[in-house]
Amino acid sequence: MAPTATQLRSMVSQFTAFTGTSEKTATKFIKASNYRVNEAIDDMFAGAWIGQGRCNSAGAPLSTLDNTGPMPAGHWWSVTRHLSKYGRAPPDGLKQSLLPSGRKWDPGSSDDLAPHKDSRYFRSQGLANQAPGLDSELDSLFDSLRDDSNDTKDRLELTSTMNYLTTDLKVNIENAELFVVLELLQAPSIGEITRKGYVEGWKDSDVNASQKDHAKYVRKLVKTLPTDVALFKRVYKHTFVAGREKDQKSLSLENALVYWDMLFAPPGMQWKSEHRDWLPLWKEYLNEKWHHSVNRDMWNMTLEFAFKSMEDDSLSFWDENGAWPGAIDDFVAWCKAKGMSKSEQMEVDDA
Repeated sequence: MAPTATQLRSMVSQFTAFTGTSEKTATKFIKASNYRVNEAIDDMFAGAWIGQGRCNSAGAPLSTLDNTGPMPAGHWWSVTRHLSKYGRAPPDGLKQSLLPSGRKWDPGSSDDLAPHKDSRYFRSQGLANQAPGLDSELDSLFDSLRDDSNDTKDRLELTSTMNYLTTDLKVNIENAELFVVLELLQAPSIGEITRKGYVEGWKDSDVNASQKDHAKYVRKLVKTLPTDVALFKRVYKHTFVAGREKDQKSLSLENALVYWDMLFAPPGMQWKSEHRDWLPLWKEYLNEKWHHSVNRDMWNMTLEFAFKSMEDDSLSFWDENGAWPGAIDDFVAWCKAKGMSKSEQMEVDDA
């Protein structure tokens, strides 16, 4: 059973105080461990070995690790405890690295492994003494982006934000690349980047504190955006947060249409199935029939509908008794009225 919001905040506070990680990382590991804080901490510290750097046994990706200082010697016992629990031994290269004497690995050992925290394996994984000054380096980078005459101490306003995106990161702000960065840095709006979002976002990315490395990482994310469903979902959902006007709970239809155009086109994920190009149909329907704003539920469920319609362009998955928003129910009816059924398929317009 999931905890209340207050209980989760308490768990996150315990985790961050003990590990020195960000709240975002803490939340990921706590949820992956089914809200057992001690196990989440064990998983984080020991997870560097599981899958040889891919993910830990709880499924939390290692790229979320953001340890900003030497791992406390007293925590290394959790490595052997974790490996023993899951019946896993470290990779051969790690055995040699941690046990230079060559003695046999004992999964039940309670050895203090702290003396080996600087081993070549952990250095190569970026997990040993990972940039003790990373926070201060990222703070300095953030300060270098600020214009004292326009920006506050902890916030980049529109001009500085756009300069950072286009000049430093080489981002095309006219397509989905824009929203990739806004999600990564948890930007509160399209024209703002906060110090907290900047520092925590780049810490969680596990890359060096340099504009060159940051730009390279963004290119990597953009390249995988059309095929990485989890990434695309995160980017899509944060677009609603960043795209709203201040103090508004919904998106204007005009803005929502622009954002859908940006997200459902390269380098984003195209909303097409074998026989239909859905985005133009969706836009045509909305312009013709929908005269309201777009709330969060409609925004998020449009993505779920998009995924399903890409797999089944007959729309047979739709059920009038389902939990779809009214706009989507009406869109399905609109499509059927135009003869879009299993036997009458529309060819995709590739023009």
